[in-house]
Amino acid sequence: MNKIEIIRPYVRIMNTTIENQNLNLSPFLLHITTSLNINQPAGSFQIDLIPAHTEQLPHFSSTQVGSFLERVINKGDIISIGFRKEGTFLGRIEAIQFSKTYSERPNTVMSILGRNLGGLLLDDDIVFAPELAIKEKAKKLLGEERVQFLEIIR
Repeated sequence: MNKIEIIRPYVRIMNTTIENQNLNLSPFLLHITTSLNINQPAGSFQIDLIPAHTEQLPHFSSTQVGSFLERVINKGDIISIGFRKEGTFLGRIEAIQFSKTYSERPNTVMSILGRNLGGLLLDDDIVFAPELAIKEKAKKLLGEERVQFLEIIR
């Protein structure tokens, strides 16, 4: 007999905390798409959420959860997406859109769009260059702060 494995994605906002924890978006997940291939300079993602009552926010109704998510999820936030484990894809939110769906009952869908952290490097015109492997030369070319940032993500 074939065994079917259901993979539940892990989706977390890294810089928003509730009780000193990252905000878990997985319970609200409707649909997720990630794209990364050799022809794209940076991977992209789209996450569709339907705000609903959850144990993570026990005192909030579905409507209040939607308002809460609208306030705490912002353009520029860092998001972690994982399929078998947490954090396999780190990205930055570049846009947030809202739409209404009407099926059995009306729902508001929150769509989060962005790119992986490679997009940040592209936006800042940071590319690999062998001459930057020498720290003193890199400091001279890029400045101290950028060199420290590159060492963090390495």
